[in-house]
Amino acid sequence: MSQRSVKEQITDRLRSSSEPAQSAQQLADDLDVSIPTINSYIEELVSEKRVATTQIGNATAYYIPEDESRTSTKHACKKCGRITDGYDSVKLEESKYFENPGDEGSTTDFYILCRFCYNDFVSWVWNDSGMMGEYPGVHSWNIADNQMEEVREDPDIKTSPSTEHLEGQHAELLELIKSLYEDDEETAGVPKEEIIEDAVDTGMSERVAKVRLNELHQTGYVWQRLNLSGLTYTPAK
Repeated sequence: MSQRSVKEQITDRLRSSSEPAQSAQQLADDLDVSIPTINSYIEELVSEKRVATTQIGNATAYYIPEDESRTSTKHACKKCGRITDGYDSVKLEESKYFENPGDEGSTTDFYILCRFCYNDFVSWVWNDSGMMGEYPGVHSWNIADNQMEEVREDPDIKTSPSTEHLEGQHAELLELIKSLYEDDEETAGVPKEEIIEDAVDTGMSERVAKVRLNELHQTGYVWQRLNLSGLTYTPAK
């Protein structure tokens, strides 16, 4: 299995399936992951309206809505050319009012920007050029999986939120993950089981360690990937 996001693998599988809909069990078998893993991502896809549900007997099945392509508005970012494809984008209006003779007069133009370029634009407007090219909130953006992966893989782009106010168990667990990752940066990430085991060794309970790890993931301090060995985590840079 490739290291693409689980959500992308789910939607690809549903599109290519010869069956009209698939259950969580079928998806888990096809993608070689656990049912809880499928359920956690399928809920996000349903809430984003990228996947729809139907009942087959007592089971819930999932499929790609027929009108998905029609409801998806494809635009290219005016600045960088990224395709927003129905994901997060910003429409800016530029109004010009020229009164001098020979000028082009009053005109209004509209520009579509992706989240990245809009983030840079806002930083420029607020004279905060130091934040241009840094996207600490990217984990919560609704952008295409390939764009998210592009940011993950670029060592020059900062994606980690500030750790200034990260304290207690969250800070301890993040430092643990960083140390484990630095020991072997050639890996695709630190296995979840290894993180939990080491956290327990430091005195944290297994349940708390799992909760804190999920919270670090949800707030963008660590990236999550699904590999052949299971879930792995890397510290956001």
